[in-house]
Amino acid sequence: MRYNKTQIIRDTSGTRFKETTIVPKIKVTGDDQYVEVSVTDRLDLLSNDYYGTPEYWWIIAAANGLGKGTLAIQEGSILRLPANPRAIAGGLTGY
Repeated sequence: MRYNKTQIIRDTSGTRFKETTIVPKIKVTGDDQYVEVSVTDRLDLLSNDYYGTPEYWWIIAAANGLGKGTLAIQEGSILRLPANPRAIAGGLTGY
């Protein structure tokens, strides 16, 4: 879902790959939720618990300035869970 709008391009050797996807800045809203991370939490699990699908883990990561490399989060961290992840994933204006 995150890569729906990402273009497939070819390099000079003809190898196909997807170009870099730029995630928009996600604005804070009054409907956002905040959670304190426990030792067993991961971004995909939080996404599944709050959004009903693990697919929106990258929205939580983007909203909280988390980098690449892992779905794990430091225990005790407070994470913002943006409201309306489907609108964010769909690239609607305002996000």
